[in-house]
Amino acid sequence: MVNSYSIYYATQALLLSQDLDVSSHKRLIRLFSQHFVKTGQFSPEWSNNLKAAYELRQLSDYDSDFTSTLAEAEMMLGKAKIFLSEVDRILNPQ
Repeated sequence: MVNSYSIYYATQALLLSQDLDVSSHKRLIRLFSQHFVKTGQFSPEWSNNLKAAYELRQLSDYDSDFTSTLAEAEMMLGKAKIFLSEVDRILNPQ
């Protein structure tokens, strides 16, 4: 799912802004929770959203029988837009 990748790369940008470089989704989620959720910059809901995006991406990339519904895709797109806006707010404070 394309939106899963946008969330992943936006999260990588956040972590890089703290000099944290990651190469795995699981470590990315763990470090995001540690450095951005526990500090109050993001609600715990976003850790769950990252996990859900990762799981959907795994299914869509590696399960040949998986088919996402339009509702799932629209929900993920909405979450991705909100997340990217929040990431922009943190990386580009005015």
